[in-house]
Amino acid sequence: MTVEQNLRMVDAAFEAINAQDWDHLWGLHVDNIVMSAPDLPDSVKGRESVQERLQAWGEALPDLSWKRVRGFGQGDWVCVELVISGTHKGPLRQGLDQRTLEKSRDGVVPPTGNRIEIRGCVVYKVEHGEIAESHIYYDQFDFMKQLGLVH
Repeated sequence: MTVEQNLRMVDAAFEAINAQDWDHLWGLHVDNIVMSAPDLPDSVKGRESVQERLQAWGEALPDLSWKRVRGFGQGDWVCVELVISGTHKGPLRQGLDQRTLEKSRDGVVPPTGNRIEIRGCVVYKVEHGEIAESHIYYDQFDFMKQLGLVH
């Protein structure tokens, strides 16, 4: 596939995230996808693990939106700058390094009602039209500030 085709496929994944159309989103990933993110000490592997993470974001931010700002690539790899936004209306179970949270939180941040808008980047490997790797980068400190967890 060309870089443009890979970017269109990533756009389709963003559209599925925004619509919280999880079934469509999972059809865009290989079974043994690998995902890394700032809050993960180790990469997660497999469609179910990735599904759990993304659905947890959707539960925490019911109006979750991933918007591509720009993208580029080479071969099977594409890099997308994005803005992730939403209103924190549900329990946040993923997205923050557990070592940064108060022990009393039990790894879950209760709804704050705060609107978040964080810039980030995702590097994807696309194999045969499906996402095989997803490496997400965003500023956790900024995320925590927007949630009102730090000042």
